[in-house]
Amino acid sequence: MRRGKLTTNRALGVKVLDLWEKGYTHKQILKEIPPISGEVFGNMKKSLGITGKNPNVPKKELKYGVSHTEDPHEYDRRRYKAKYKERTGKDWDEPRIGMTGAFYDKDMNLYACSCDRCKNEMLWPLDFFQPPSPIHYTNPVKYASILKRGCLNRTIQCLSYTAWLQNENNLEWSLYINYRDMRKKDGLPVTKLKMGSNVREHNMANDVDYLRFLEKFKNLEKDKDGNYICPIYKKPMFREYNPDATHGYLNAINAPSVDRIDSSKPHTMDNIHIISWEANNHKGNASPEQMIMQGNYYKKIEK
Repeated sequence: MRRGKLTTNRALGVKVLDLWEKGYTHKQILKEIPPISGEVFGNMKKSLGITGKNPNVPKKELKYGVSHTEDPHEYDRRRYKAKYKERTGKDWDEPRIGMTGAFYDKDMNLYACSCDRCKNEMLWPLDFFQPPSPIHYTNPVKYASILKRGCLNRTIQCLSYTAWLQNENNLEWSLYINYRDMRKKDGLPVTKLKMGSNVREHNMANDVDYLRFLEKFKNLEKDKDGNYICPIYKKPMFREYNPDATHGYLNAINAPSVDRIDSSKPHTMDNIHIISWEANNHKGNASPEQMIMQGNYYKKIEK
């Protein structure tokens, strides 16, 4: 009986050793052999000299090419790059707005602009860029590259042009943001927008008030270039680019604007329409009745 038990243990030990050399872990080995107590298995491993972590276990292919335990900083950097490409479809190293690796040389007084037109290939003097703002200093970790560089990543003119271009491409949304400010000044409630980066499309698709605001454009005609036409003066409404303006444009006479139908009432959704800034400026704070009276008066004196 004793002899048979020794034979069985010897055969089991051979099997355990074979599985170990094949790269099985301790848990995997236990699944391949008959049930035995932990104490017996532990003694067997000691006698076979296979205690500790199995060096034969094949290493798993690292998702980001580096272990988070070996180099957590590099792991986080590679993971962020992968997530960035997954989210935007662009490589992290591709020139983009606000790129942290944009070239600069303080001795030469040359700084690259990383807008989507300059693409880090155009160099400009420091005077062409805005210095860091207070918000950058309040979060020195997030804006470390800007603080180290000593200026923003885009020239003042490129910032202005980008703002104008975005407002032109999303004219309705831009006017809606202005309209929200008008409502706040009138003490009217505004919907809560999702905050953060890359959330404009989400807000445009889900904000209830914006969807109602879009109804104001449905009856407006458009010219061949896609510009809305002022319903009063029948002229195309668009914003001209102006590099000296804060948002890249000024409220020139042909710019669209949100106007109250009855100036004595607040900016409720049923009391606004979209007309040109010129028409809005001519109207001033006059009521519809006063506008009609003025029109009738000028008809008489022109005869």
